[in-house]
Amino acid sequence: MGKIEKIEKYAAKGKMDKLTVLAHDPEKTIRIAVAEKLANMTENATALNILVQMVRDQDADVRKAAVTALGKGSGSYVVTQLQYCLAHEQEEEVLKAAKNSLDILRSSGN
Repeated sequence: MGKIEKIEKYAAKGKMDKLTVLAHDPEKTIRIAVAEKLANMTENATALNILVQMVRDQDADVRKAAVTALGKGSGSYVVTQLQYCLAHEQEEEVLKAAKNSLDILRSSGN
């Protein structure tokens, strides 16, 4: 079973400890896949915390996937993390994604 299949399996079973490990995988495609899967699990506090860690990833594509996923969350914690990203991020594409996620949250009443 490949890592992508494992991500699917772990997400379906709610195995956040396993997803945390894969969120730090050396392959950025795996880390992006974790962020994309966690986007559907933002009601879970552990999933949100994993995404917040991923916002500080070394790779801009991973950070972009993480802030995009956070845009599917809700609450002041998510808003604060996205605001932090806007204040500290250097990459334009990540900044655009963070701003878009904040706009989505605000339009939904967050």
